[in-house]
Amino acid sequence: MKESLQQVRGFLQNLIWLRSAVVSSSKLETPDSFDYNRVRVDICQKPPFYAMKKYLYLSLLFLMGCSKNSNPVSYIKDVVALREGDGFQVYFVLADASGLPTAISGAAVLNFEVKDPETGIYRSIYTDKRSPRVDDFEVTTVGRGPFEKETVLFNFGRYPDAMLQRMGVKSGDFGRARVTFSEDHGGKTVGGESPINF
Repeated sequence: MKESLQQVRGFLQNLIWLRSAVVSSSKLETPDSFDYNRVRVDICQKPPFYAMKKYLYLSLLFLMGCSKNSNPVSYIKDVVALREGDGFQVYFVLADASGLPTAISGAAVLNFEVKDPETGIYRSIYTDKRSPRVDDFEVTTVGRGPFEKETVLFNFGRYPDAMLQRMGVKSGDFGRARVTFSEDHGGKTVGGESPINF
Protein backbone atom coordinates (compact mmCIF):
# COMPACT_ATOMS: atom_id res chain seq x y z
CA MET A 1 0.00 0.00 0.00
CA LYS A 2 2.78 2.43 0.98
CA GLU A 3 4.70 1.61 -2.19
CA SER A 4 1.67 2.22 -4.42
CA LEU A 5 1.04 5.59 -2.71
CA GLN A 6 4.66 6.57 -3.39
CA GLN A 7 4.23 5.60 -7.06
CA VAL A 8 1.07 7.73 -7.35
CA ARG A 9 2.81 10.62 -5.61
CA GLY A 10 5.76 10.32 -8.03
CA PHE A 11 3.38 10.32 -10.97
CA LEU A 12 1.67 13.46 -9.65
CA GLN A 13 5.02 15.17 -9.14
CA ASN A 14 5.91 14.46 -12.77
CA LEU A 15 2.55 15.88 -13.87
CA ILE A 16 3.27 19.03 -11.87
CA TRP A 17 6.71 19.29 -13.48
CA LEU A 18 5.16 18.95 -16.96
CA ARG A 19 2.59 21.62 -16.05
CA SER A 20 5.37 24.00 -15.01
CA ALA A 21 7.19 23.31 -18.28
CA VAL A 22 4.11 24.26 -20.30
CA VAL A 23 3.33 27.35 -18.21
CA SER A 24 6.92 28.66 -18.13
CA SER A 25 8.93 27.77 -21.23
CA SER A 26 11.55 30.42 -20.42
CA LYS A 27 12.79 28.65 -17.29
CA LEU A 28 12.36 24.88 -17.24
CA GLU A 29 12.63 23.45 -13.74
CA THR A 30 13.66 19.83 -13.33
CA PRO A 31 11.87 17.51 -10.87
CA ASP A 32 14.96 17.67 -8.61
CA SER A 33 14.95 21.47 -8.37
CA PHE A 34 11.18 22.02 -8.41
CA ASP A 35 9.65 23.66 -5.33
CA TYR A 36 6.92 21.12 -4.44
CA ASN A 37 5.86 22.99 -1.30
CA ARG A 38 5.00 26.08 -3.37
CA VAL A 39 3.04 23.99 -5.86
CA ARG A 40 1.30 22.12 -3.05
CA VAL A 41 0.04 25.45 -1.69
CA ASP A 42 -0.97 26.50 -5.22
CA ILE A 43 -2.95 23.30 -5.69
CA CYS A 44 -4.76 23.84 -2.39
CA GLN A 45 -5.82 27.31 -3.55
CA LYS A 46 -6.38 26.71 -7.27
CA PRO A 47 -7.12 23.14 -8.38
CA PRO A 48 -5.46 22.56 -11.81
CA PHE A 49 -7.97 19.97 -13.03
CA TYR A 50 -11.21 22.02 -13.17
CA ALA A 51 -12.86 19.69 -15.68
CA MET A 52 -12.47 16.60 -13.47
CA LYS A 53 -14.96 15.48 -10.86
CA LYS A 54 -14.73 16.88 -7.33
CA TYR A 55 -13.82 13.55 -5.76
CA LEU A 56 -10.66 13.37 -7.88
CA TYR A 57 -9.56 16.79 -6.58
CA LEU A 58 -10.20 15.75 -2.98
CA SER A 59 -8.14 12.60 -3.62
CA LEU A 60 -5.30 14.74 -4.97
CA LEU A 61 -5.41 16.94 -1.88
CA PHE A 62 -5.18 13.86 0.31
CA LEU A 63 -2.27 12.38 -1.65
CA MET A 64 -0.38 15.68 -1.70
CA GLY A 65 -0.75 16.01 2.06
CA CYS A 66 -2.79 19.25 2.10
CA SER A 67 -6.32 18.04 2.80
CA LYS A 68 -6.12 19.63 6.25
CA ASN A 69 -3.61 22.34 6.89
CA SER A 70 -2.86 22.46 10.64
CA ASN A 71 -0.82 25.67 10.86
CA PRO A 72 -1.57 28.02 13.77
CA VAL A 73 -4.63 30.21 13.27
CA SER A 74 -4.11 33.84 12.28
CA TYR A 75 -7.72 34.99 11.77
CA ILE A 76 -11.24 33.80 10.97
CA LYS A 77 -11.57 33.84 7.18
CA ASP A 78 -15.35 33.35 7.05
CA VAL A 79 -18.35 33.12 9.35
CA VAL A 80 -21.44 32.02 7.45
CA ALA A 81 -25.01 31.99 8.78
CA LEU A 82 -26.93 30.59 5.86
CA ARG A 83 -30.74 30.56 5.69
CA GLU A 84 -31.79 26.94 5.23
CA GLY A 85 -35.52 26.25 5.26
CA ASP A 86 -36.92 27.33 8.62
CA GLY A 87 -33.57 27.87 10.27
CA PHE A 88 -29.91 28.86 9.91
CA GLN A 89 -26.87 26.71 9.14
CA VAL A 90 -23.74 28.19 10.75
CA TYR A 91 -20.10 27.39 9.97
CA PHE A 92 -16.73 29.12 10.10
CA VAL A 93 -13.35 28.87 8.34
CA LEU A 94 -10.04 29.52 10.09
CA ALA A 95 -7.00 30.80 8.18
CA ASP A 96 -3.26 30.70 8.82
CA ALA A 97 -0.88 33.63 8.28
CA SER A 98 -0.72 32.95 4.52
CA GLY A 99 -4.52 32.96 4.18
CA LEU A 100 -4.94 29.21 3.67
CA PRO A 101 -7.78 27.45 5.54
CA THR A 102 -6.49 25.65 8.61
CA ALA A 103 -7.84 23.10 11.09
CA ILE A 104 -6.65 23.27 14.68
CA SER A 105 -7.96 22.15 18.06
CA GLY A 106 -9.46 24.78 20.33
CA ALA A 107 -12.61 26.28 21.84
CA ALA A 108 -15.32 27.79 19.64
CA VAL A 109 -18.15 30.00 20.89
CA LEU A 110 -21.13 30.98 18.74
CA ASN A 111 -23.35 33.87 19.85
CA PHE A 112 -26.62 34.80 18.19
CA GLU A 113 -27.21 38.50 18.83
CA VAL A 114 -30.16 40.80 18.04
CA LYS A 115 -29.72 44.53 17.35
CA ASP A 116 -31.96 46.99 19.18
CA PRO A 117 -33.38 49.28 16.42
CA GLU A 118 -33.44 52.31 18.74
CA THR A 119 -30.06 52.11 20.47
CA GLY A 120 -28.12 50.07 17.88
CA ILE A 121 -26.79 47.87 20.69
CA TYR A 122 -26.56 44.12 20.20
CA ARG A 123 -27.78 41.74 22.92
CA SER A 124 -26.93 38.06 23.08
CA ILE A 125 -29.91 35.71 22.87
CA TYR A 126 -28.26 32.32 22.50
CA THR A 127 -24.75 30.90 23.04
CA ASP A 128 -23.36 27.58 21.82
CA LYS A 129 -19.92 26.42 23.03
CA ARG A 130 -17.91 23.69 21.31
CA SER A 131 -14.42 22.18 21.57
CA PRO A 132 -13.57 21.17 17.99
CA ARG A 133 -10.61 18.88 17.31
CA VAL A 134 -8.74 18.79 13.99
CA ASP A 135 -10.82 15.78 12.90
CA ASP A 136 -14.04 17.79 13.42
CA PHE A 137 -13.14 20.15 10.56
CA GLU A 138 -14.54 19.11 7.17
CA VAL A 139 -12.86 19.34 3.76
CA THR A 140 -15.76 20.34 1.52
CA THR A 141 -16.99 22.51 -1.35
CA VAL A 142 -18.80 25.81 -0.69
CA GLY A 143 -20.34 28.36 -3.06
CA ARG A 144 -21.87 27.87 -6.49
CA GLY A 145 -20.80 28.36 -10.08
CA PRO A 146 -17.75 30.64 -10.47
CA PHE A 147 -17.69 31.17 -6.68
CA GLU A 148 -17.36 27.45 -5.90
CA LYS A 149 -14.23 26.59 -3.92
CA GLU A 150 -12.75 23.88 -1.72
CA THR A 151 -12.25 24.80 1.92
CA VAL A 152 -11.83 23.40 5.43
CA LEU A 153 -14.59 24.39 7.85
CA PHE A 154 -16.16 23.67 11.21
CA ASN A 155 -19.94 23.30 11.03
CA PHE A 156 -21.89 24.27 14.16
CA GLY A 157 -25.01 22.78 12.58
CA ARG A 158 -28.55 24.00 12.05
CA TYR A 159 -30.53 26.26 14.38
CA PRO A 160 -34.32 26.24 13.79
CA ASP A 161 -36.30 29.49 13.81
CA ALA A 162 -38.60 28.03 16.49
CA MET A 163 -35.67 27.66 18.89
CA LEU A 164 -34.47 31.23 18.28
CA GLN A 165 -38.01 32.58 18.66
CA ARG A 166 -38.22 30.95 22.09
CA MET A 167 -35.17 33.06 22.98
CA GLY A 168 -37.03 36.27 22.07
CA VAL A 169 -36.25 36.71 18.36
CA LYS A 170 -39.08 38.13 16.25
CA SER A 171 -39.49 37.76 12.50
CA GLY A 172 -37.86 40.75 10.80
CA ASP A 173 -35.30 41.36 13.56
CA PHE A 174 -31.76 42.18 12.45
CA GLY A 175 -28.79 40.60 14.17
CA ARG A 176 -25.57 38.68 13.75
CA ALA A 177 -23.86 35.37 14.40
CA ARG A 178 -20.56 36.04 16.20
CA VAL A 179 -17.89 33.35 16.48
CA THR A 180 -14.87 33.43 18.77
CA PHE A 181 -12.19 30.75 18.46
CA SER A 182 -9.32 30.18 20.93
CA GLU A 183 -6.46 27.79 20.23
CA ASP A 184 -5.69 25.16 22.84
CA HIS A 185 -2.90 25.73 25.40
CA GLY A 186 -3.31 29.50 25.61
CA GLY A 187 -2.95 30.13 21.88
CA LYS A 188 -4.36 32.96 19.82
CA THR A 189 -8.01 34.06 20.09
CA VAL A 190 -9.73 35.29 16.92
CA GLY A 191 -13.25 36.42 16.06
CA GLY A 192 -15.61 37.03 13.19
CA GLU A 193 -19.29 37.58 12.46
CA SER A 194 -22.03 37.28 9.86
CA PRO A 195 -25.14 39.49 9.61
CA ILE A 196 -28.55 37.81 9.96
CA ASN A 197 -32.06 38.88 9.02
CA PHE A 198 -34.28 36.83 11.30
